[in-house]
Amino acid sequence: MDKLPTFNPHLYSTKAIERLKQYF
Repeated sequence: MDKLPTFNPHLYSTKAIERLKQYF
């Protein structure tokens, strides 16, 4: 567990949003 969301919250949030956009 090296890459934790705490390390790069911005990137993590962007990835999550992208995934949500794909679903919707």
